[in-house]
Amino acid sequence: MNRRRSAAARLAGRLTRPMALLVATLLAAILPGSSLAMGGTGAITGTVYGPNGMPAGGVWVSACSTACEFAEAAANGTYTVGTLDAGNYRVGVEDYTGALPGGYATATGLTTDQTQAALVAVTTTPVTFDVHVPAGRVISGSITSQAAVGVSSAFVAACLDSPLLNTQSFWVCGYDVAQPDGSYSLAVLPGRYAVYAEDSGDVLASGYYSTAGYTFAYRQATILPVAAVDLAGISIALPPGASISGTVTNDAGPVAAISAQACTLDLQGCRVAFTAGDGSYTVAGLPAGSYELLFRDSSGLNPGGYYGATGYTYESGQAATIALGASGASGIDVRLPVGHLVSGVVRTSAGAPAAVGVEDCTTKVCMAVTTTAADGTYVMNLAPGQHTIHASDYTGKNVSGFYATAGLANNAHAAKVTVAAADLAGINLKLGKITGSVHPGTAHSGKYTSSTVVRKGTYVTTRFLVGKLFAGTKISIMRSSKNSAGTWSAYKRVATVVVASDGYAYYSTKPSGYMAFKASLTDKLVIGVTYLSPPVYARGK
Repeated sequence: MNRRRSAAARLAGRLTRPMALLVATLLAAILPGSSLAMGGTGAITGTVYGPNGMPAGGVWVSACSTACEFAEAAANGTYTVGTLDAGNYRVGVEDYTGALPGGYATATGLTTDQTQAALVAVTTTPVTFDVHVPAGRVISGSITSQAAVGVSSAFVAACLDSPLLNTQSFWVCGYDVAQPDGSYSLAVLPGRYAVYAEDSGDVLASGYYSTAGYTFAYRQATILPVAAVDLAGISIALPPGASISGTVTNDAGPVAAISAQACTLDLQGCRVAFTAGDGSYTVAGLPAGSYELLFRDSSGLNPGGYYGATGYTYESGQAATIALGASGASGIDVRLPVGHLVSGVVRTSAGAPAAVGVEDCTTKVCMAVTTTAADGTYVMNLAPGQHTIHASDYTGKNVSGFYATAGLANNAHAAKVTVAAADLAGINLKLGKITGSVHPGTAHSGKYTSSTVVRKGTYVTTRFLVGKLFAGTKISIMRSSKNSAGTWSAYKRVATVVVASDGYAYYSTKPSGYMAFKASLTDKLVIGVTYLSPPVYARGK
């Protein structure tokens, strides 16, 4: 699996997502054999077919449920993804030769939308599922130095602009390795893509395509709409690269397999490396600039933290700024402290065990630490100090939020968890939900119902209950309208409102016909995890 691990590691080290303020490697979501790896007896087996109907060998096949497992298709197109726990799985494909597009498998082809993927039910015996890969559109160009010299063997990826990168999905991308002259060509499904390039020798900095030719920050990348025609001339001129290096130790000595992630101060550009057996690391391929450094142990044996002015700090707001020039920065050493275990249970709004990510949040950002087990339990290794615990439901089925003694909360109402000299149990979270209702008029009183009819030209007020501990949180009001043919339009944001002290968010409008309203809650701290409430209805007649 070295080839798969190598490509996944490259992707993991790339950049923080545009909506993200979460400084986290999220390696468990994309690296097989991680802490999220499964160990069941189920398997998915089948054959991968290309657009000509012939078997497609060398394609990587993923099976994702509570975690992802991977396998490479043999020369005759057959594959087996094994060691799967019982459950429903989405199957995806990735081709690192550039010939075939990546995506989620449906019954007859591929899709970029994981919600449209076929669900394969796995028990304790192998299940057969064939994958049919269509022809994609081609993105091509060249990867050069800023002196216009081709970068041979550069790794190139065109990745979907808005994937959900979590344990239930993989990143939909097309891949290629540049030719000796720096040229590349890769296939993708229709969609919106950002193109990334990395010098395999790390002499040059990695980064994204933009109309200016290069950017290290995803937010500044030019997003390319791919539809019915191929895109040529998508070229990137990479600047000189530099590196940050050092050693990670704990009270027992050097520590291996610690991720060291260097991020720009706005958190929009990041790269990652891992410590060797002697604790040394080198984060290479960085353009000159200012960086902060995050350390994380996916095994949970050591607490994560940051490089601070005097060495280690768990507090993101105390991370030191590393000024990186052409000669690089060395001697960036940290000594990880002895941590203590913080544990609890996370449940859904209905009271069932929740499959979620759990983060440690400090002044500036949240750091992904672990995920819940099947029974909703979690354990985190945290350094002594003040921490804020956050749970993220990446599916959007429940409202994500922070731990508070009175229930789920936003950041302003979160409780500080004090980690001292002993382990701490019972830090339990119950995720929320948003319920809505409507009421004639603009007064915030009276009887609210799931739907109502008002005279045209008069107001109706929608009211969404989020919770008093979310007071001050901004939510989006989404609206859909039904036309004379009975077809509902797509939901569009019509207003941004703030949750009041009573825990409700209010929005008043004049419906001219049938309308449906939803409330959209997006937590910017956790890579754009979005909750969309069930709809409520109003009619003006």
